[in-house]
Amino acid sequence: MSKINILVIGNDFNGVGYYRVNSPYLTLSDPNINIKYLPLSDFTFILNEESLKDIQIIIYQKTLPLRTKEELDNFIKIKTKYDIKIVIGI
Repeated sequence: MSKINILVIGNDFNGVGYYRVNSPYLTLSDPNINIKYLPLSDFTFILNEESLKDIQIIIYQKTLPLRTKEELDNFIKIKTKYDIKIVIGI
């Protein structure tokens, strides 16, 4: 069985966002799950095909780091192409 690759996009290092989104996944210890954590403060990371092609699940709270309509359109195409599941913390 292959590992599940999860991208967690967090915007809080304390408070509700930290305890609801970041902390559970940063402390998860399962040999069948790979967690990649992306803080929203990392402006160098781009949600493109190269960075998302191995991801099965994206978990985020409040917002995705998409700056333009073109980035959003491209993200939707990639999400559909690779059947990436989205989990939103509200």
